[in-house]
Amino acid sequence: MNSSLRFRSCLLVGAAVLWTLGATSCKDDIAPPTMGTVSVNLSALTAGAFDGGQIYIDGVLEQASVSSPNYRFELEEGPRTFRFEKECASVTPAAEVTVDVQAGGDRNVAWIVGINGGVEVTSNVDGAAIWLDDEDTGLVTPATLECVPVGTHEVQLVHEGFIEEAPQTIEVSDDVLRVTLDLSPAEQTRGALVEILTATECPNCLPVDEAAEDIWRMDQARVDAGAVTVQVHHPWAGESDPFFNDDTFNRNIFYGARNGGHPIRMINGIVRTVGAGDGDIERIRNQIRGEVDPFLAGDQGGPHFALYWSQPEYTEGMEVRATLRVVVLEAVENPEETQVFGMNYKHNLITYVRLHDADEPFYRVIRNIDSAGTCVDLGLLERGDWAEFEYVFDLSGDTEWHEDGMGVVGFVQDLSTKEIYNVRHAYVP
Repeated sequence: MNSSLRFRSCLLVGAAVLWTLGATSCKDDIAPPTMGTVSVNLSALTAGAFDGGQIYIDGVLEQASVSSPNYRFELEEGPRTFRFEKECASVTPAAEVTVDVQAGGDRNVAWIVGINGGVEVTSNVDGAAIWLDDEDTGLVTPATLECVPVGTHEVQLVHEGFIEEAPQTIEVSDDVLRVTLDLSPAEQTRGALVEILTATECPNCLPVDEAAEDIWRMDQARVDAGAVTVQVHHPWAGESDPFFNDDTFNRNIFYGARNGGHPIRMINGIVRTVGAGDGDIERIRNQIRGEVDPFLAGDQGGPHFALYWSQPEYTEGMEVRATLRVVVLEAVENPEETQVFGMNYKHNLITYVRLHDADEPFYRVIRNIDSAGTCVDLGLLERGDWAEFEYVFDLSGDTEWHEDGMGVVGFVQDLSTKEIYNVRHAYVP
C-alpha cells in the first residue's frame, strides 16, 4: 500500500469514529524531526583547567562560564561550529570544530583543556586558599593558577585550623608546573565545658549558678583557654521552670539527672559533682576552677579535635546562624558514637523565683542543642580531616526572653562514654 492510500484509509477510518473521538490522527501525519542534539564533554589536564571557559556555537556565546564537564545542546539539523575559548588555555584536538547535526541524532564534541604557563597547586587538604606573591588568588586547592608570568614566584596555602607553611619559591615557564604543598593541623588546647544542671526553684542551685558565672567575670585567662560554663534547666520536684524545654530535658536525661538531686555540674561529661554544700559561692568557684584546670592544662589528655567558630549572624527575634569548623587532631577511636554538637544560650535572664519571693538572674541559659551527626557521617576520621557545619538556632518561638546577651557553644562528645573532647565558644554580636 502506497502512502497516498494509507492516508486515504486513515481519513475513512477517522470519519467513522469522529463522532466518538472528536478528533482523528495518524502516525503518517507526524512531521519528521528537524532537531538533533550535541553533547559537549570537557576534561582537564590540570585541576580546574576548563573552569570559567566559554562555549560558542556558530559565533554565538551559549555558555558564558563553564563549571561542569558536560553540556548538552538541542540544535537545528545542519553543520554547526563549536568553539571553546579561555585565556591561556590549550585545547585538544582543536579549539574550534564543525559538527554535522543530524535530525533525531546525537553527536559528541570532546575537548581536553590544559593551561599554558599554569601552576597546578594540590595539597593533602582540599579547600585551602592559594596565595601567590603575597596575594590571595581567590582559588582553593586543588586548582590551577592561570596566565602566571614566566619567572620566579612564591606560592603559599592558608587554611584556618592548619599551620601556614613558609612560602615555596617556584620557577614558572610556558609549561604547566605542578606544586604540592601539605598542611598540618594546628594544635589547640583542650577546653572544659561546665554544664550546670539546674532549676529555678531548686533551693541549692543559685549559689552554683552564680559561682559558674564568676568564671566568666573573674577568670578571663581560663575563658580564653576554653573554659565554658552554661546552665541546662530541668523542672525541680514537680515545679515548673520557665527555662526548661525539650532539648534541656533530654540533656538532663542523657546525664541520668531527673527531678531532685540538682544542682549537678558535669565537666566535659565525665567529672560529676552533686550539690552545693554550704552554698558558699567562693568555695564553689574554687572547686570549679580545680575541676576545669586539669583539662585546660592537658592533664586529662589531648583535645582530639580543634574547633573554630566563624562570626555568628543574628536576626533579631528570628535566628542565630553560625558556622563551626572541626579539624581532627588524632584518629577518632569511636567515630560511630562521637558526635559534633552546637548549642546557643541567652544570658542574664530574669524571672520570678517563688522560693525566694523575688526576681533572680540566670546566666547563659541553654535554649537549643543540635547535633550535626556522627564522625562517620561527617567524614571526620583521621588526623587532618576537617568539615564545616552551619547551625541555625531558631529564636522565633523564644521571644519571651530578651536577646541582649547570647552566645554559641560547639563541642565534640563520645555518647558512649559521655566524654567531651573539646569545646569552643563565641559571642553573638
